[in-house]
Amino acid sequence: MSVIPVPPETMPHHIMLPARLDTKAAAALRDDLIVDDGTPLDGSEVTYLGGLCLQILLAGKREIINPSEKMAEALALFGVPFLLREPRTTSSET
Repeated sequence: MSVIPVPPETMPHHIMLPARLDTKAAAALRDDLIVDDGTPLDGSEVTYLGGLCLQILLAGKREIINPSEKMAEALALFGVPFLLREPRTTSSET
């Protein structure tokens, strides 16, 4: 799974991830990944990423586009920052 910053409007089709990827969102996320195989996932709205949804994302082996800062932080905390191709910068670093 790789993360590529792509403007959502340039994507012909993608799955917009919900803001909260918690236990309640896990079944719907799994179903989305099963039904729509290969479609990139847009993480720009993610504010919370839980362990169960992380497992589903890893198993789904999908491309993640536009990860939010919170999503990037969660991936680093879970020990999978390698999923991010380029390091994220915060507004104080620019």
